[in-house]
Amino acid sequence: MPTAHELAFVVPIPRGHQVLVVTFTGQGKSPTMVLDRTASTIYCPDALWGPLHQDPVTAVTDPVAVITRFAWAVKSSMEGVCAGSLVSTNSWGGDRHEVKTILLVEPSR
Repeated sequence: MPTAHELAFVVPIPRGHQVLVVTFTGQGKSPTMVLDRTASTIYCPDALWGPLHQDPVTAVTDPVAVITRFAWAVKSSMEGVCAGSLVSTNSWGGDRHEVKTILLVEPSR
C-alpha cells in the first residue's frame, strides 16, 4: 500500500522511479527532501539548499551524508517506488502562491 508524503514544493517524479524520502530535524525546522534515484534529481525546500549545493556531485548520490555534515539530523527516512503524485498550485492574486505535491511511494520490500 503506498504512503502519501505531502510536500510544500513541486516534485514531478514519474511513476516507477526509485525514490528516497528523508525528513530532517534541526535549526527549529523539519524539512523533507526527495531524491529521485532513477533520474539522480533532488527536490528540496530552501532550508536544505545551502548544504546540498556545497557538494552537488555527492548530493545526487548520497544527500543524507551531505546534509548531516551540517546542523541536521535524520528524523525519518523511506525508500521505495513512486506510485504517482498530485501536484497543485493555488494563487491568491499578486505574488501570493502556494505549491504542493502529494507524492505516493510504494515501500521497498
